[in-house]
Amino acid sequence: MTELEREIYEYSHEILKMGNDSFNSACPHQFEHTERCIEVPWLASRLNKYKIGSLLDIGFTFASHDYLRMILDWGKEKGHKLHGTDIINPEKVQTRYPKEWWDEISKIRIIMNDISQYSIKNEEYDAVSLISTMEHIGFDKPSVTVSKSAFERSKNADEVIRVRSVDTEKRVLNNVAKMLKRTGGGYCFVSVPSGKGGSVLIKDSMDLYGCYWEYEENSWKNIVEHRKFTCLEQRFFIEDDKKWKEVGSIQDLKNVSANMKSYAAGLSVAVLKKRITEGEDE
Repeated sequence: MTELEREIYEYSHEILKMGNDSFNSACPHQFEHTERCIEVPWLASRLNKYKIGSLLDIGFTFASHDYLRMILDWGKEKGHKLHGTDIINPEKVQTRYPKEWWDEISKIRIIMNDISQYSIKNEEYDAVSLISTMEHIGFDKPSVTVSKSAFERSKNADEVIRVRSVDTEKRVLNNVAKMLKRTGGGYCFVSVPSGKGGSVLIKDSMDLYGCYWEYEENSWKNIVEHRKFTCLEQRFFIEDDKKWKEVGSIQDLKNVSANMKSYAAGLSVAVLKKRITEGEDE
């Protein structure tokens, strides 16, 4: 294990032990200056706070190493069940993981699935995690024409398709609700990049272009006001000189943008609880 990998490993154990208090101050355990330093301890504390026993992680395959290490460690705890779902099979990108992690990763049940189109049948989870994933749904597609890339990408920025279905969040959360336990409700943990809003361009390590959605007030409401859920918590953060601080509302992020940056300029997180009475499918 390299020094970096060891630091990630120790960091993940530390935040799991912090429990409900892991995020009561201004994120003192920063591992890196991207939004992961918010998301990782935040989700770890929520898994403990809501006593989650089974978790489906959407977007598992390309999770950052610090996030992945944390949920893998959580999944090893007695009585915990961790599954993942993605449009890319981890086996196809095995080299992106530390070699000594692959044995663990290969044992995780990964369901190949587009969560915007289908729910996962015959499974009921305590919680579903959508950590820095919702913004990619509807944009990212498995590569067919681009060699050495897991996703379809464009060589030129002006060739990137920057629109997606306006009901993306509605369809995703409808399917998430179907996979959560029917009795007692279930939880959905969500984080998304936030700022001026709209599709923002990204340039990957292969100098290819893609895009994702940056959430502002109206599109954020598509998540926190979904009729099958009650929003228990929503929090907002802004990056300033490689440090993150909490702000009062998503409106405080309206002047920042992650366009052509390697990480988010603002971040919104929420805990959604499934309503006991869902109503009919939409």
